[in-house]
Amino acid sequence: MVHVQNSTLAGGVAVGTVCNLLLGAHGAVLIGIIAGTVSVLGYRYLTVSSTRNTHCPQSPNPFKHTKN
Repeated sequence: MVHVQNSTLAGGVAVGTVCNLLLGAHGAVLIGIIAGTVSVLGYRYLTVSSTRNTHCPQSPNPFKHTKN
């Protein structure tokens, strides 16, 4: 589910950044697909490699409050 959320957000941001250009529907779809793919692949592979290289696990929820 995280992949769907990230790719949707990345596609919207990518199309929004070029909104002043004269693009048709095919251009917007292509930009959205490319941005979504890059986002999912980056999340999938860069998160794993950064965790291995820094020996620091990713926190699932950094704002979670723990009871003392």
